[in-house]
Amino acid sequence: MSSGSLAWMAERHPDAHFTIACGPACAPLFSAMPQLKTLIPLHKKPYHGHWLGLWKHTVGTAWQSVVDIRSSGLAYLLRSGERRIYRPQKHDTRPKAAQIATGLGIAPVPYGKIWFTEEHLRNAESLGRGELRRTVVLCPKANWVGKEWPVEHYAALGRQLHRDLGAVIAVLGTEAQAAAMEPIANALPKSSFLNLCGKTDLLTAAALLSQSMLFIGNDSGMMHLAAATGCPTLGLFGPTNDAVYGPWGKKTAVIRCPEPWDKLFDPKAKESLMSTLDVEDVYQSAMLLAG
Repeated sequence: MSSGSLAWMAERHPDAHFTIACGPACAPLFSAMPQLKTLIPLHKKPYHGHWLGLWKHTVGTAWQSVVDIRSSGLAYLLRSGERRIYRPQKHDTRPKAAQIATGLGIAPVPYGKIWFTEEHLRNAESLGRGELRRTVVLCPKANWVGKEWPVEHYAALGRQLHRDLGAVIAVLGTEAQAAAMEPIANALPKSSFLNLCGKTDLLTAAALLSQSMLFIGNDSGMMHLAAATGCPTLGLFGPTNDAVYGPWGKKTAVIRCPEPWDKLFDPKAKESLMSTLDVEDVYQSAMLLAG
């Protein structure tokens, strides 16, 4: 969600070199940025020790600009000609990408940007068997089961999209999630189903999404990745706020459960809270987005 702001700065400072510090899970997303000088995966440590480590790594440099989207205070401890600091506002209901961009003084709000190489693209084309342009990517998993649309619903949706669009249906996820995709596999001809769980790194997934017909998935990092690549992206929402966390991109849409998100939200939920989202409604939204 912050990648568009980074791209905005890179475009306006084409001769600059960027040092990027971020969580280890998303660090690979920046590894192919052409202007990258140093990538610092920030592993959390007790007593905020990771911030001390980052300070030691960066304090010896006189920076042209320091940009902080974590409101950490570190930006004030470094020598810099410019400081851009995003401070989240508790009741801000704008899209998160807009909150970050405007908080950094960036306007208009840019769309996301993911950099990948020709090798990533070749690997993606190979995984897609040369069929990416007619591939619909589904991502049934998320980091919390409460916001996962039931996989059986995905199976019914995939069957309809294959029937009416002639689409190849691919699924993305971790290797551990591969077996959970069996209901989708059973709903489709073998030649029209790709289980890519555990078979892509983040940038290969981004390259694959950039060439695909459509992405449909829960509120997740993969949904935001899809939107940032320019892939038409349909986000499925239930117990989380789609106004803030919906996909932000050139061609995106959201469909949610009939109930307000805060009425569905239950942090102790051990199963999907999204069963009231109708397959036919998602299908119609997907067809509209596929255009």
